[in-house]
Amino acid sequence: MTLYGMFLLLVFILSGICLYISLFSSRQQGEGFISGLAIIILLPLSLFILLGSLLGMIGIYRTDISLFSIFIISIAFIFRKVDKQFLNSGFKKIGNYSLAIFKDWKRFVALFLMLILLVFVLAIYFRPAAYYLGGFDPGIYVNSGINLAKGGSVFFHDEVVRDLGFEKARRYLGMFSINPLGLNITKQFDGAMASQFYPGMSVLYAGSYDILGFNSFLGVQPFIALFALLALFLFTKKIFGFPTAFIATLLYGINIITIWFGRYPVSEPLTVLLLGGSFYIFIRFIETEDSLFSAWGGLLGAAALMTRPDAAVAIVVMFAYGYYRKFFDLTLKKEWLYYATLFAGLLFSFVYAFFFTGGYMHGVFLSFLGVSLRKENALLKASLMVCLLLIAAFLAWKIIDKRKEIRKWLGKLNLPMRFLPTVLAGLVLALIIFQLMIRPARPFAFLSPQDNSLLRLGWYFAPLGLGWEYLQTLSPLL
Repeated sequence: MTLYGMFLLLVFILSGICLYISLFSSRQQGEGFISGLAIIILLPLSLFILLGSLLGMIGIYRTDISLFSIFIISIAFIFRKVDKQFLNSGFKKIGNYSLAIFKDWKRFVALFLMLILLVFVLAIYFRPAAYYLGGFDPGIYVNSGINLAKGGSVFFHDEVVRDLGFEKARRYLGMFSINPLGLNITKQFDGAMASQFYPGMSVLYAGSYDILGFNSFLGVQPFIALFALLALFLFTKKIFGFPTAFIATLLYGINIITIWFGRYPVSEPLTVLLLGGSFYIFIRFIETEDSLFSAWGGLLGAAALMTRPDAAVAIVVMFAYGYYRKFFDLTLKKEWLYYATLFAGLLFSFVYAFFFTGGYMHGVFLSFLGVSLRKENALLKASLMVCLLLIAAFLAWKIIDKRKEIRKWLGKLNLPMRFLPTVLAGLVLALIIFQLMIRPARPFAFLSPQDNSLLRLGWYFAPLGLGWEYLQTLSPLL
């Protein structure tokens, strides 16, 4: 790392500290040291991904410009109704909080357990794979990130593609430009090539490349995976308490797939980090009714949408939860900021997918609708599905309009609500059985028979396979 890279890293951290202070400016809103560290990373990272994606689309991306802009924004947030007493005695409060941990043995044990888990997980994650070749997701992310850092654009500019033109390039170079390298030759931009994926990971690796250099920039992946665990812990702790959150984080952290994600340059950990942070910040909004929490939660979700397309599934769940809150008149005054920011991020991702990613993302969107691009009348079927969704949206709006009458009718039924958690758990279990056992054996157009099936994953879930995998994982520590 060069001196300039160290300076950029310092700017990033200072931005996170300023944003943390602007959000958690009172003792009632504050968080512990470990949780606060995750939030300090989360807040500027979401802005960095969104701003970097926009600048990369325009073709003027630079890591230092992005970080300096975020730092200016964070300084501006400092002057937003920040508790002056907090600013004057912030370090004293941090010290008092740290001493309180040692006085309360339960909190001390909780902190000790989390530290052990994080150190262990980081030790088994920190073998970042030097995956530079294209053809699969990791190599595409790495090459796109370096290209963005060097060229300032999400486009790859190649003289051969430029001279051939769009039609000839697609005809003669398709097997070499699209399949093995994961690039899309774009007609709208004179044959320039762009990654078939969203730019979130490219922006992350562009930033780490400029800060850490070529020899170390892939080392950011284990830390992203580590902070993803913290984000998961934060929002599950808010909902279920420490024991459940710790067990969930432990099981997720030592899962073989999660370890693989922590070592290879893939987008899953970053998506978990951003979505977990979005859910957590939204919960804090419900507790505090602070509009800034509502907007930041939406920004984190928008950054997740610019990282992976299937983040939209989680966003749909949040919109469904918002519908539930509206139906029972639980909606808070500034809650609309969260959903409006999410919706803006969704539109941003659609625009990017349409102009830059080509057929790959189009196929992903159609697969969400249950339609395959390889089947006949795919666009017609997709249009019918969209029409059905619009009809469903209209019915949902009419239900909201008549929600008081419907609630009164449901109250007359006197349904036992104590069975609701059991019913929901049964539905989740049925969905898992369908996903792993029934769905792969059916000729669904949008999922090949072997994907996500126990037939394919059986060895990885067998006791002998799990034992061998953990021995291999822990061998560097022995």
